[in-house]
Amino acid sequence: MNNINELETVFVALQGLAGKLGREDMVIPIQRLREKNLRREWQLVVIGETSTGKSCLINSLVDENILPEQSAPTTGQIVVVHTQSGQDKPVYSGVSLAGSKADLSRSEFEKATSGDHSWISLRAELPQRTILPRGVVVVDTPGFNSCVEKHSEVLLEYLPQADAVLFMTNHRRGFTEQDVAFLDLAIKNIGKQNLD
Repeated sequence: MNNINELETVFVALQGLAGKLGREDMVIPIQRLREKNLRREWQLVVIGETSTGKSCLINSLVDENILPEQSAPTTGQIVVVHTQSGQDKPVYSGVSLAGSKADLSRSEFEKATSGDHSWISLRAELPQRTILPRGVVVVDTPGFNSCVEKHSEVLLEYLPQADAVLFMTNHRRGFTEQDVAFLDLAIKNIGKQNLD
């Protein structure tokens, strides 16, 4: 059973069965598995407090200044960065609150990353000249403990989609009690098995 469509059929049946059995706690995890099956991507989600260098690290990984970097809270949205073969320049897009995909110019993309909440997520597709293997995406996230309350909410809502999490800390303060508290909350949102 290696066919995506066959797996989709199984997931739909499992979701229906969970609903019939009154196991609402299983419906969302099965939906996430369905989405991962259809997505065919492996997501490394970069998290950390505001201004710990998450965007800077991702820019270094892809060897391109794709994400804005500042000492103030800069990333206010989920930003998925990946490579696409056959492209000669970056392509930017976003998924609106209505669920429709729209192409964006570079300036629209930069404006949207700062927290234009008319987007669910943003995407930057780069030419296949980075160190990222095909199928691996790196996800930039808003920082927790931001002065913008919506940032933590956006981050926590997205975390369950992570295949792996890279947690960054402030190099001046090191690992703090706030980091521990946030990681405890993240573990509850993701599920401990994803962090082991």
